[in-house]
Amino acid sequence: MWRLSVALQNLCSKILISIVGVGVLATSAHAENLGTYGNTYPIKEKNFLDAIKDMITGLEDSGELDKMNTAFKERATKSIMRPPGLGLPRAMQNRSFIYDPAVIVQEDITDLRGNIIATKGTVVNPLEHMQFSGKLLFFNGDDKAQVKWVLEESANWEGDIFLILTDGSPIELMRETKQRMYFDQRGYLTSTFGVRAVPAVLYADQNLMQGQEIFLGVSVDD
Repeated sequence: MWRLSVALQNLCSKILISIVGVGVLATSAHAENLGTYGNTYPIKEKNFLDAIKDMITGLEDSGELDKMNTAFKERATKSIMRPPGLGLPRAMQNRSFIYDPAVIVQEDITDLRGNIIATKGTVVNPLEHMQFSGKLLFFNGDDKAQVKWVLEESANWEGDIFLILTDGSPIELMRETKQRMYFDQRGYLTSTFGVRAVPAVLYADQNLMQGQEIFLGVSVDD
């Protein structure tokens, strides 16, 4: 039904654009009474909502609506089970990198009482005001060697740990490992932190985030 709603919205938009276009042409044209030529007939306009209802009824009767709903559900389920992967390569060497989370305040920031807590132009580092003792582990869930490494790292770490897939099925891995998994949707985290290969780990070190890409050796699948 969602797909149908979007389609109807697009249809309505096109109709409105057409109406606006006709209105523009009408107002810009020179007004002149040209008289009446030939026979005239009353214009019978169908209510727009009735037309939509008729279209929906037609889709239901033909079975197309059920097909559209089924196709949408299948695509949604597939996207949840296996989101679009990022295709990051496996790390072929160890690499260390640093991410500085400091940002320049673009406008004054106030608290609920209106008191200024950060003025425009101030450099603010969130790690100066909060403690982050966790680890972020990025890995390819389809690579058995990377999954094994991630699970070992997780077992040996006492603090918070976030297992973040760049490829693979987080749902399937959660079922297999009984651990919570995340997925880097659209590569937002990896691009922000500067992760170029996996597996990789990030953790806070004073006011910076330290990153490491880990070379695990040549996989047996190679």
